[in-house]
Amino acid sequence: KPCHTMKTILYPITLFAAIAHRSVALSNRLKPWCEASIEYSRANEYVRAHYSLNKHYDDDSYFPCSTSQTEPIYNAREGYWDGQSDSFVTPSLKTCGFMLCSGFRNVIDEQHDTVSRNTVEHCFLPQIRPLIRHQGYAGANISHMIFWNPVARSKDAAQTRPDETSVLPTGGYAGLPHIDIDVGAYRNASQLFSVVEKNRMCQDEPLDRQDVLSRLDNGSRFAIVNAWINLDPYNPVMDDPLAFLATRYRQQRPFPHSRPDMTQSRWYTYPAMTHSEVLLFCQYDRDDRAPSDLWHCAIQPNLSGARQQQSTRRPRISFDVRCFVMLDETVDATHDRFRTDRVRAKLSLTESRAFCSQQSAQLRSITNNSTTILRTSSIYL
Repeated sequence: KPCHTMKTILYPITLFAAIAHRSVALSNRLKPWCEASIEYSRANEYVRAHYSLNKHYDDDSYFPCSTSQTEPIYNAREGYWDGQSDSFVTPSLKTCGFMLCSGFRNVIDEQHDTVSRNTVEHCFLPQIRPLIRHQGYAGANISHMIFWNPVARSKDAAQTRPDETSVLPTGGYAGLPHIDIDVGAYRNASQLFSVVEKNRMCQDEPLDRQDVLSRLDNGSRFAIVNAWINLDPYNPVMDDPLAFLATRYRQQRPFPHSRPDMTQSRWYTYPAMTHSEVLLFCQYDRDDRAPSDLWHCAIQPNLSGARQQQSTRRPRISFDVRCFVMLDETVDATHDRFRTDRVRAKLSLTESRAFCSQQSAQLRSITNNSTTILRTSSIYL
């Protein structure tokens, strides 16, 4: 009996010690690259205005923090932390919804720090296409890839939508967490694809609209992927890098059905991105099992020591474009996010556009900084 009693006492102690040891080992391995302040209030306002939160959440906030919060930002170059295996894995669109591709050849007017639409269509896109096809969706058959909504960004650039097709739209940095397209705001496949078609690049290339719409109506899987590039041929991105939230959900159902589990979701960035790298990250996937809807924003890293001294470079100049990817596979009804009975936004596209414009105007009046804006799908209609 004394022996049995001793075992009874020692077992929970040993178990506690093992858990503590694992927690220490985990904290030593999972160290953030930096910290940054993330302002969640505008994202909460957007979701609250577009969806009936009480039907899906315990309260009326999508993110648990109602204002700004200092978040750890992890170095995606070290990998994506897989909670199931307690280890870093190579990031990919399949595992976490983001990945970095190398070997990109950048061409820019070095005198004016600009890039033309012609350069994008004839130099950038021919390089991005195979990256998405062979690395982003390796082994999958892709029937259509349509690039749309290109934007060249710099620190003090105004938001422009030029009428001339030869001129690229411009914009400042997006300093608030956002997703670029809320598919729930579209009534049907035709309305969604009309926006893609209206803003697509390479207008001279043939496009079988009826084939795309037929595939959408018949349950074909599609995704919307962003490609993000550093345009500076001499300097890596040190200031205002792009960060993205690898979201894990409380109920294993993506936006807007379930709220992020912020104990498992983590912010990542690729420090010092060069002009030869392309960041791909997924903004929507029809299959709810695929990671997508990555909230993202420009951050101001809280660095110290030598790293802070390194971050005194010129402001970043960058380029991003969306790609509508149609795959030759069908999503079953159980996992189809685009089925007819899907959750839809309360606001129409016109109302959503007005809401987002009002948000941006309010933010500019508060911060007096036109480069910090909230971007959503409705801005690009």
